[in-house]
Amino acid sequence: MEEEILGSVGAHHGPAYSCRVRLANPGSRIDPLVVLTDHRSPQANVSYIDQIIGEGVDGIKFSHFARELRDLDVDVVHVNQAVRLLGGAGTTNDERADIAQAVVAELRRRELPLVQTLYGPHQGAGAEWRRAFDDATAMFIVLDEATSTPAPGRTTVIPHAHYRDRFVGYPRKEQIPGRLLAISPNRLVKVAAGPLKIFPLTNTPGLSLRVMGQPNAALDALLEKVLGRHPERVSAVTGLVSDAMMVNEISASELVILPDNATLVDESMLMLALSLDRPVLVPESAATRLLAEEVGSGWVHHHAGAVTAERLDEVVDAVRNTPRSEHPDLSRRDAGATAARYAEVFRSLATSDAPA
Repeated sequence: MEEEILGSVGAHHGPAYSCRVRLANPGSRIDPLVVLTDHRSPQANVSYIDQIIGEGVDGIKFSHFARELRDLDVDVVHVNQAVRLLGGAGTTNDERADIAQAVVAELRRRELPLVQTLYGPHQGAGAEWRRAFDDATAMFIVLDEATSTPAPGRTTVIPHAHYRDRFVGYPRKEQIPGRLLAISPNRLVKVAAGPLKIFPLTNTPGLSLRVMGQPNAALDALLEKVLGRHPERVSAVTGLVSDAMMVNEISASELVILPDNATLVDESMLMLALSLDRPVLVPESAATRLLAEEVGSGWVHHHAGAVTAERLDEVVDAVRNTPRSEHPDLSRRDAGATAARYAEVFRSLATSDAPA
């Protein structure tokens, strides 16, 4: 027996939010298991969804949606951007609370388990919509032990997978001694503004600074100024950045400077640099301290507060003169094992008799 129910919510706040899901015998095992995720489908550029899907897990099929739950037979709903799902940018907390309550009601009515991946700051923490959505979550997934969730008893840690296998065969540049790379595809101003300001004050001979990522109006004037004064020591590549470009630039660097890992893109860049055997400099946090212990001494360096010229000199000296292993230890982050752990979470929830 198949059930089909259509709920349209949020129409009084703008375009209707479709929340229609078909289930065959709620609570029963369906083969293959269908997971509906709010992440876009895999594309050319690497993204978080790749480690969830892996090379394909037997018995699991993935469907994708952006800002609506499409009309699909599904067994589990996996969300990693609840804000965007529940109304998107410009939606007030009150409006989002209405949408959240309607979505939660539909999920519970169909006994659909909800999985959330949480990372960085918990968006909307304390808001009514966030509490409603969190209360309905059957399982939280975090990427490290330092990330807190509203329900530790309903939390699973699945570390971000490494990219060693993903980029086998990609062309790599020879390392350029003294090359520092400040890189962020989506938050370039966050990582590059500080180094651009203080780089001319460094004392280490032969250093050069490379800036790479999406252009940002807040950074343009500073970048133009520094490039004009130090054209032989500072360079930039701004615009859409392909995986091949990132592999080239990271492999050419002696040290990779990254922003705090507040987004999945930041986390991905951190894993990419380490997968290419390049030491990184990141803001100090509980999560990056744990990562430094995991991968081994000499691979993850920290700065507290704004990065300074003195700190850059210290880290470059440490990179050159402190012994470290040939490769960072990423043994906990095998891509196949990571995908299997996500699959295990989805299967256990889909076959459980507990309500979502």
